[in-house]
Amino acid sequence: MSKTKQDTKHLTQRGSLTWYLVVRKPAFLGGKIIVQSLKTRDLKEAQQRRNIALGDLERAWAAHRTAAPEWTTPAGILAVGAAVAAEVALGRVRPGDALEGFDLEAWHRARDSDPNGLTFPPDLAPAMAEARALLTGEPLPLALSAAVASHLADLAHARPSTVRTRCRRLNALVEALKDPPLASVTRADLAGFVRSHVTAADLAPKTKKAFVVDLRVFFRWAKASGLLDADPSENLTKLVRDTTRGVTNPAAVRAWTDSELSQLLNKMREELPPDDYMFTLVHVALYSGMRAEEVCNIRGSDIVDNCFVIREAKNKNSLRSVPVHSALACYVTGLGADEYLIPGLTPAGVDNKRSRPASNRFSRYKTVWGFDGSLNLHCMRKSFITKLEAAGVPQSVAESLAGHGRNSMSFGNYSAGPGVAVLREAVEKVRYKIS
Repeated sequence: MSKTKQDTKHLTQRGSLTWYLVVRKPAFLGGKIIVQSLKTRDLKEAQQRRNIALGDLERAWAAHRTAAPEWTTPAGILAVGAAVAAEVALGRVRPGDALEGFDLEAWHRARDSDPNGLTFPPDLAPAMAEARALLTGEPLPLALSAAVASHLADLAHARPSTVRTRCRRLNALVEALKDPPLASVTRADLAGFVRSHVTAADLAPKTKKAFVVDLRVFFRWAKASGLLDADPSENLTKLVRDTTRGVTNPAAVRAWTDSELSQLLNKMREELPPDDYMFTLVHVALYSGMRAEEVCNIRGSDIVDNCFVIREAKNKNSLRSVPVHSALACYVTGLGADEYLIPGLTPAGVDNKRSRPASNRFSRYKTVWGFDGSLNLHCMRKSFITKLEAAGVPQSVAESLAGHGRNSMSFGNYSAGPGVAVLREAVEKVRYKIS
């Protein structure tokens, strides 16, 4: 009958058969071997004293590790890992001993044996894992934060504001999940994050939906890039639903009424000089339906055959020609080829837009003049489209003027669009009853 193997790890007997503890210090403490008498010949008692002694040693090593400056930051831990790896390469430290200094379980054992003792700071755990990977030569799982950084670097074509918003949303996910390996993120993780950070947040339904869409775009990119085998964000947008209750939102943006436009223009005449660019900006927006940035980027060379030619815009549908309404003749006559329709603007904001200072200035004035948040400069585009619809202009013509995609296959895919004469006739149907 075979004998049961005795637990003699870290134990040895010497001449008098007394048991001794034999343990090597962690590599970051020099890796020297400690030999300590346990003052007993009884194996069971030696095992108990060994366990107590090991716990004391691990707490002492943890205290030294915490006190040492290099163990207080991720960069410091990685620097120690690189130094120990060099010692291993020179044969001064055995690979197995080198790992002891980066053993998170040792920290946990020290904590369990002494509940009031030291614990390892959670934010340094990824650096410990990376140092261990450096010493073992094993590839480190790609962290969620690293994948996010790579994704954002791929967005060179996107507007800076788009990148900034997506960065903020994805970093919120990284922080909430405590930066796990990308491959370990589950649908349950994402669903929990959406419920706690998106649906429960005080955000407009459209903003909540956009938040989740950014998450979906990131994980689709990760799968397409070969970083994930499966996309955990499938159908995630179903967790965020628009309200189905028929409640009117008084703060929702809307078209300016003729009465409100009359009040606005009267205030402008009272407080602004006659040659202020705000008059041009407001009238061109009302009679062309162009976005503020489109209006602010128009030069004399962009007026061809009495049409505003929009050469740069937010998408391909927005590249279009808009006939100049007869009410705008005074603003375009005599404009030099290199002169801006709206002069004197300095590009500003993360997207470096010429319209940013003009929009901000308009918002300040209209607020002082008593108009609430439901009305802004962009709402004049709504007014233009509302006038087109009221005049009976066909939807396909209105979409061409507004720079919106045409949804039907016949018009959207096969038609070259309505001719200039048709567009001009539609534009001239826009009329405001303003004083």
